[in-house]
Amino acid sequence: MSSPRAAYPQFPAPADPGPDGPWQHLHRRSIVTECFGGPDGSMRVVGLLLDDLSLPGSTYAGKHVPAGGNMHTMRVTMDVDSTLIIRSIRVEMQNTPGEPCVQIEDAYQALVGLSVARGFNRAALERIGSFRGCAHVTTLIQQMAPAVIQGVMTMIGDRPMTQGELKSLPNPCHIFRPEGRIYQDLEAKIAGNP
Repeated sequence: MSSPRAAYPQFPAPADPGPDGPWQHLHRRSIVTECFGGPDGSMRVVGLLLDDLSLPGSTYAGKHVPAGGNMHTMRVTMDVDSTLIIRSIRVEMQNTPGEPCVQIEDAYQALVGLSVARGFNRAALERIGSFRGCAHVTTLIQQMAPAVIQGVMTMIGDRPMTQGELKSLPNPCHIFRPEGRIYQDLEAKIAGNP
């Protein structure tokens, strides 16, 4: 199966030679996440993970993957309410190394009810990490959570942020740490003390 995103630009091979000659392109992983806002503040988040191989190979199930072929195409659709709680999730393993991979799709229902805000990655791994899930789907879901926060920020737009929205930020980086200047400035602005 060829990849639906094969048209993505390729990075040039590293200019410096490897220990025994030039570097050879082996693999490309692409993760794309898109967020769609609902009128009630809910969000539908769709993630796609693609693994494309530059060299031919075979999978554990004996499936042949030609050079330029796709090893993984995995799609996750997650509905998140306005409080950032996952209300539904659907995993679709559209292309896998073998049929046994798809047996784990329903395991991700364990994430329904979790908040994608603070502590999401840890809580998600407790439910679907290791042998309870698929490493590739889990990676995709972990990349989708920060995209939800970007979606929230996009929905807020130019209007003032509420205290609840500020508190729900999952400490994504040093900018939004509660003791930091940016966070404290936002708190003061929300309180009416710009």
